[in-house]
Amino acid sequence: MFGCPGEYGFPLYLFPGLFHFDIEFHISVHIPYIFHIQMRFGMSNVADPTTKALTTIIDALTPLSSEERHRTVGAAMIFLGETVVAPHRKNAEAGETGDKPSDDDDTDGQYSPFILKWMKQHSVSAEELDQVFHFGPENSFDLLHAPGKWKKEQTLNTYILTGLGHYLASSGDRSFDDVTARAFCERIGCYDQANHAAHLKSRGPEFTGEKGRGYGLTNPGIRRGAALVKEVSNSAST
Repeated sequence: MFGCPGEYGFPLYLFPGLFHFDIEFHISVHIPYIFHIQMRFGMSNVADPTTKALTTIIDALTPLSSEERHRTVGAAMIFLGETVVAPHRKNAEAGETGDKPSDDDDTDGQYSPFILKWMKQHSVSAEELDQVFHFGPENSFDLLHAPGKWKKEQTLNTYILTGLGHYLASSGDRSFDDVTARAFCERIGCYDQANHAAHLKSRGPEFTGEKGRGYGLTNPGIRRGAALVKEVSNSAST
């Protein structure tokens, strides 16, 4: 039974494999997130890996804001080599009406209005964008590729594209954090621990800021990001 406060019936079959109990037990949830198990009698197998991971994640995320939680979890998934979400696009006109886009809108027309506007301004096609980004809900995105012949060049391009990805996914927020950008570098394969900080010091005007307080994408960064998207597409076609 849950005590939240008050007692509410809780169907344990909704979470198969998460808990295994020998006999009857009580669970009380301390809002907002921490699970506290109160045993009436004996209980076995509580400290399984899934439960340990869940409580550790909850403890780590509790002091963070909602946006910080999403970004932290997304960065962790990227670091583990997991795709954040399948491609998520929004119909620019239909909204929640359920109207289907026309045949001419099978690609570009399914992006958010903000992304569509950026694509038009920089002459970026949906095919080109799809080779670099996957966009998901809650301002999430996945960076698939970053061009560059050397690790330094690829690292700086990864940071620019991280800023661009968040800018597009959030409809205009230019800020991005080092944790996410570094995780993308890890996954893409350009992270050089010994020289990473030096690489960032040699950056151009595409983004400002620093590791501790985060970065901000500039207008040159937005333009450079568009060029990098096209560069990935051109490299793939040659």
